[in-house]
Amino acid sequence: MGIMADECAINYRVLNRRKGPAVQGTRAQIDKLLYRQTTQKYLAVTKNLTIKQGEAVEVLIKKDVYYVKDQFGEEIITKTVVITSGTFLDGKIHVGQQTYAGGRLAERGANQLSSWLNELGHKPTRLKTGTPPRVSWRSIDRSKIVEQEHDGNDPWFSFLKIKNNNEKKSCWITYTSDETKQIIEENIYKSALYSGQISGVGPRYCPSIEDKVVKFPHNNRHQIFIEPESSYNEEVYLNGISTSLPIEVQYKILKSIPGLEDAVMMRPAYAIEYTAYDSNDLQRSLMSNFKDGLFFAGQINGTTGYEEAAAQGIIAGINAAKFAIGESMLILQRENSYIGVMIDDLISHKIVEPYRMFTSRAEYRILLREKNADKRLTEIGREIGIVDNNRWAQYNISRQKQNMLREVLKQSKVSEGKPSVGFDKIGELGISGSLIQELEAAANSSLYENFERKMYKEIEELKKALHVRVPQEIIWDEIPGLSNEMKEKIKQVSVSTIGDIANINGISNGALNAVVNYIRVKSNG
Repeated sequence: MGIMADECAINYRVLNRRKGPAVQGTRAQIDKLLYRQTTQKYLAVTKNLTIKQGEAVEVLIKKDVYYVKDQFGEEIITKTVVITSGTFLDGKIHVGQQTYAGGRLAERGANQLSSWLNELGHKPTRLKTGTPPRVSWRSIDRSKIVEQEHDGNDPWFSFLKIKNNNEKKSCWITYTSDETKQIIEENIYKSALYSGQISGVGPRYCPSIEDKVVKFPHNNRHQIFIEPESSYNEEVYLNGISTSLPIEVQYKILKSIPGLEDAVMMRPAYAIEYTAYDSNDLQRSLMSNFKDGLFFAGQINGTTGYEEAAAQGIIAGINAAKFAIGESMLILQRENSYIGVMIDDLISHKIVEPYRMFTSRAEYRILLREKNADKRLTEIGREIGIVDNNRWAQYNISRQKQNMLREVLKQSKVSEGKPSVGFDKIGELGISGSLIQELEAAANSSLYENFERKMYKEIEELKKALHVRVPQEIIWDEIPGLSNEMKEKIKQVSVSTIGDIANINGISNGALNAVVNYIRVKSNG
């Protein structure tokens, strides 16, 4: 995906640039049409891959072998199944009071698979998400909107540094108005979300424009990002005004927004309600607790967002393959990846709303920087067989360059504890621009060296504490920093060591640390 994103990017920006490197992240606007073509190009040359299109309507299991039938009665026989149903499982589209069955606009949903999952014991829930209107770029008045230009130097998602010659496109910013707010307030009863038509819970961090107006009445305007969808068409995405209001109200909303007064709507906004399942019923491999060989990934686990779905997809795919050939499965940890944080959260906490991954969810986020992702994960990938010889050679060359640059930085006393100190002086070193990625990684590594050492020590101490005995007279309700959810999980089982607590499904590292610290304080009097 990193390679494909770099091939298809039409706009790059680094988020949180003014903050420390541990919370900086690259964001790319991808050409949607080009991405589809590029993905198909890579899939077409992938060895041992056969692609079939159809709806899975029935799954039979005989002697630990799955027989998956499509709507035409064709059967696929397999040792493992990965379900990545997105918003298609029992999907229902809402535009005002109108409802349609479907997984996306003009695409049919999957309406038969959920009954089988229910029979296995998986617990269903209903979630919702939404999408904004798409409008014609040529119908927008650019004199009334603010340009957000492409960052000058292209960052990379893939450490192979894939460059592209795509025409770079700006994003643009506008805002809703007082009139927009009034229109929504007057028509709120027509929204599928507020009429009671939708029962599913929506994402807190990506609310609809109705939610913003109702829940933040003190805000007179809300930001809208105008994002190009492709260099090959005129369709733009109005990020920030997803809605389930009727189409005639959507037109009124557009006319009330500076720059969009004469906008031509190419596709209306809509909300979509779909079935997800309780991710507490999964193992850390993303395999079902109820059936070996059955894996879940993406929105079916209660997440929202492309990145979250992709991260689960690669883990479920790897582990499905490893299960099929009898190998032990890959479990990433909270201290080595955001994937590990997310999966641990999903199986440890009750998901009551669509889940998004934020840096704030990771207690070890200083270790999880964008620039050291190759250091954290490439060797794991090599060990399990998904990093090829070319990628491995590139990784080792990059590591050598970073080690060399760290020595240069130390000798030059460039890295002195603040991000700005190092990067203000780097230009004086005369280092080639082709090494900028390695240079940033080396500078960040030097900057956080002491913090990393301290965090790794904490992690090791927690691992050693797994053998610490838990006093029989311990009173769980007295432990500071232990949430009520964690207390209830621990009270339900008999535990004698910290390791016993760690094995309870749903216990977080933070909870373990709270218990360990409490026992140590008590034992020291």
